[in-house]
Amino acid sequence: MDDELQRRVLAASAAWRSPWFPPDARHLRDDRLEAYAKDGLLTVMHVGLPGRGGTPSAASDLALVQDLARRAGCSEVSWTSGAGVSAAGLEELLAARGGTVTATIEILARRTDVTAPAPESSRIVVAEVATAEQYRDVLRVDAEVWDHAMPDESELRAGFPAGADGRWLATLDGEPAGAGGYGIVDDVARLWGAGVVPRHRRQGVYAALVECRVESARERGASLALVHALPTSAPILRRLGFERFGERLVWRFAAG
Repeated sequence: MDDELQRRVLAASAAWRSPWFPPDARHLRDDRLEAYAKDGLLTVMHVGLPGRGGTPSAASDLALVQDLARRAGCSEVSWTSGAGVSAAGLEELLAARGGTVTATIEILARRTDVTAPAPESSRIVVAEVATAEQYRDVLRVDAEVWDHAMPDESELRAGFPAGADGRWLATLDGEPAGAGGYGIVDDVARLWGAGVVPRHRRQGVYAALVECRVESARERGASLALVHALPTSAPILRRLGFERFGERLVWRFAAG
């Protein structure tokens, strides 16, 4: 593996902070910590925002998270660890207090000039969101895939067109089947949020979403495509030519 590419991918991965949270969750943020609370679970988005004095450490970060969980009325915490996204020693600290790893997120990347065409099918159409109806269909897909409530009509109207930026919709036989998005930062395309509704899985929809977004990103100047892949999508991405450059661990532990 190219050492320079390895450094580039890991640096781009560490710089990526997802702003997403479920629309039916409570978004919580102060000067060092961002998270969301839903159904008694506090999900840490990231820790270490500038503002407070002192040198951040795994122990001080954990104390901040526990305090926020108590104030939010959450009994459990979900927190992702890894190089560039958590303080040194956090994994050992969480393991010592009984935390368990619930998922491994793979850091996968591929040069955009590498082509790995998805299986062609006239049944699958992938398009960048351009209309309010397409945006509504994307949110319907997201709600089903990620198990959250559908925004109400007023939120839908308020969210379009800004919320549609970078979003893509896949249809199968004319029915909304999958959705995903991407954004370009420093010529790296960050592919995010892709999912396929259960009844349309294993029919090539996810692969089509990946390839259309990579091709679009290449046309817009990106030379590298980066994904933080869940266990469900990582095998598909590897078949499409993405390589593994590292991993992050998703931990779950009692808040108290």
